[in-house]
Amino acid sequence: AGIEARGTAPLKPYLAKIAAANDRAKLQTLFATVGYASPVDVGIIPDLADPTQYTAFAGQGTLGMARDYYLLEGEKYDKFRAAYRAYVEQVLTLAGIADAAKKADTIVAFETAMAKVHWSPEQNRNIMALYKPMDRAGMAKLAPEFDWAGMMQTAGLGSLPKMIMGNDTALTALGKMFAEVPVSTWQDWMTFH
Repeated sequence: AGIEARGTAPLKPYLAKIAAANDRAKLQTLFATVGYASPVDVGIIPDLADPTQYTAFAGQGTLGMARDYYLLEGEKYDKFRAAYRAYVEQVLTLAGIADAAKKADTIVAFETAMAKVHWSPEQNRNIMALYKPMDRAGMAKLAPEFDWAGMMQTAGLGSLPKMIMGNDTALTALGKMFAEVPVSTWQDWMTFH
């Protein structure tokens, strides 16, 4: 009863921050902030080469479904995609977001485009392919569209000189998407998540 009485009030501070992230620099700050969806996940994991140590890691980020559910063909997956699209619309509607149906279409199409550049589950199991330690210059070369130093600072990792850049080809492609996709689409996608 308490949850129902509060309605969407607990969401308002988060939605306000997303609405205020009206340029790419502000979006990246939220990408590296705990609790917000991001095309790249930045955090701490056990070092892939030495699991007795921890290290900073960046890899492909948030999707609403497993990657293959966006990409595999057949009636079974068509049903999954239709159900997911209905879910996205329902969440947006319940949150009081205007144009929920149109935004649901955009969000699902956007996530499908991201899924196309994400690594497959098989690729993600190849630890040596994921292990790409890079310094700041290497990060900037890999995906110059992202402000890696700023995101690391926001994530509390600003003093570290390097980070493992897993899913390197996905990070490059996601960087290009970040530069090309309208800020409003990123905001809608973050609002849904």
